[in-house]
Amino acid sequence: MICTAGAWSQRIGEMAGVLLPVVPVRRQIGLTGPLMQPMPIVPFTLDLVSTLYFHNAGDGLLLGISDASQSPAFGREFSYEWLAAFDKAAAVVAPSLVGQK
Repeated sequence: MICTAGAWSQRIGEMAGVLLPVVPVRRQIGLTGPLMQPMPIVPFTLDLVSTLYFHNAGDGLLLGISDASQSPAFGREFSYEWLAAFDKAAAVVAPSLVGQK
């Protein structure tokens, strides 16, 4: 059997009587406006160490990062607190993304 429910896998497992030790990790997501120079096609890119990720979205980029300081949850609140962590990680793995929000 394969479960592809992501953050909801533990709940789906409970319905099937199976313990799946999966917890939801909050990810902050942002979109850039149109970029001065369009990006080439960028596949979904994820840095496993920092959890920074990005890919094309229209004329800009969708970017984000997990917030390890938050407890696992399904919260949907938004704040800009994640931008400093994103820029710090981007400086290492994708410097041209620093300040692109």
